[in-house]
Amino acid sequence: MLELRLEKYINWMEDALLANFNQFQKTFKSVLPYNFIVDREKNTARFQMALAGYAADDLNVTYADGILTVSSNHKTAETDKTEFVHHGISTRYFESVFPINPLYEVVDASLKNGLLVMNFKKTKKDSTKVEIKTT
Repeated sequence: MLELRLEKYINWMEDALLANFNQFQKTFKSVLPYNFIVDREKNTARFQMALAGYAADDLNVTYADGILTVSSNHKTAETDKTEFVHHGISTRYFESVFPINPLYEVVDASLKNGLLVMNFKKTKKDSTKVEIKTT
């Protein structure tokens, strides 16, 4: 009985976090496009962020206490005199913050073809620094 109540509470908490996700993003807007996909049957989630022009070494990704932070340490050279006809791919500094259910743990993360993909599994929280694999 207690286990069923706990499961209902956890599902309620997850629903509340997902419902507030859009409101949270209105306050802390992401510079870059992203997807956040939840599979409730498998207790998994996937986060995807388009990062054209960034390498794994240009990124700082952390996940702690239910907050995922993706930022860059990429700096544009001020001495670069390149003249662009059109400059549509930005490589400036950014920081994006996302609330994620604290019961999710990072399973893996990768950066391939300009797409950061992080997979989560609902378990206990104890993830901090996320290592990004390059292929």
